[in-house]
Amino acid sequence: MQFIGELMALGNVLSIISAVVVSAFCFINGMPALAEGTSAKKTSAGSIPAKARSAKNPDDSKPVYSPDRKKLAFIRTSKDVVSAGNGDVPADVIYLADANNPGAAQPLFKKGGKFKSGQQIGEINFGGIETVAFSPDSTKLYFLNAAYAVSGAIVEIDLKTRAIRYVIDGNSLDFEKAGKFKGNLLVARHKYDDNGAYNVLCVVSPAGKELKELKRLD
Repeated sequence: MQFIGELMALGNVLSIISAVVVSAFCFINGMPALAEGTSAKKTSAGSIPAKARSAKNPDDSKPVYSPDRKKLAFIRTSKDVVSAGNGDVPADVIYLADANNPGAAQPLFKKGGKFKSGQQIGEINFGGIETVAFSPDSTKLYFLNAAYAVSGAIVEIDLKTRAIRYVIDGNSLDFEKAGKFKGNLLVARHKYDDNGAYNVLCVVSPAGKELKELKRLD
């Protein structure tokens, strides 16, 4: 029994040493350290890990890996603000890096920049970003950006051409991972009918066409 107890104690010491080594590696390479209990191997498009921060850049958060495990994206927030339909929001920027070289991450757009909405509102400021998700084939990045008084905007970035495109209004973002609508977006939308406003989870194609209302959310 004493021998078993000694082995268990040794195992605890080795676990602590391993955690210290991993943290030091992330610090040296500028990599956004995953939150405690989060496994990078289990991270996939639409599955955002718990908030994490880099030792060198404390304003980095929400790292997410592409499904092919080759890319890493994360949000770098700012004390600077931009205007949105629901007030001022942080002038967030999304950074992209090779998963094997996170210290060389580059911004996907300019801080304080704008994108075309294709709607009457005109251009929308990049900022107030809440969710980032890679497409299933790892070629595009989608994110939820602050936009309107009661809704955000889903935005697409082509990772090869860096083309930026407004997709649809929405208040949440994920990908359908199975079934008839696999590969399409799952978006919570704010709508109106004869009885007033309501929120509903919808299936939306990557092109921005709503395919089906799945369920009311209120």
